[in-house]
Amino acid sequence: TYMGHSGIPQTMRIVATEADADGLTLTPRQATVNDLSYTLNESGLSYSITDCNRSAAGFLEIPNNHEGLPVTAIDDYAFQSCSSLRSIIFPESVISIGNSVLRNIYGLRNVRFEGDAPSHGNSLFSSLPSYSKVYYHSSKNGWSSTFNGLPTVAMHPATVDDLTFTINTDGTAYIITGCAIEATGNLNIPSSYNGLPVT
Repeated sequence: TYMGHSGIPQTMRIVATEADADGLTLTPRQATVNDLSYTLNESGLSYSITDCNRSAAGFLEIPNNHEGLPVTAIDDYAFQSCSSLRSIIFPESVISIGNSVLRNIYGLRNVRFEGDAPSHGNSLFSSLPSYSKVYYHSSKNGWSSTFNGLPTVAMHPATVDDLTFTINTDGTAYIITGCAIEATGNLNIPSSYNGLPVT
């Protein structure tokens, strides 16, 4: 794993093979936007995501738009049984999520929303692992301590206070040993801390 640009641990390489719900053997590979299927909504002004290739694995960031129009909805069961996905980012443009969208993604660790809390159907996170969490920006509206049963974590603009500093063995400098997972955006690493260099 590595810390992706979102500040959320991402899994980039999945090498195991597994069987899908139809008994076919799939070889998971890093997900891309090309794994998504889109349907133009009745208004002709936006798209919904209707499906995802079940061999898609790791980290997936859903795009804000498709063919010049916003992606505003995720249809029922769109990601059901995409069991190799580990982290998903929903863009600010998504305002509606259907039933059982993330059902049976047994390894999904993190779901991040860039915008306000979307409307959603039933059993959105059915069968997800107990450690799964929903991340959202503290400046956005409609969020609470849980979202459809999962605990939420409010992200905030990163500051130096999000860093963990550890002094080296001879007491002459500090090293950075951690960063709060809730931190997001740009972060300038200081050259010194408590009067000693950060090396």
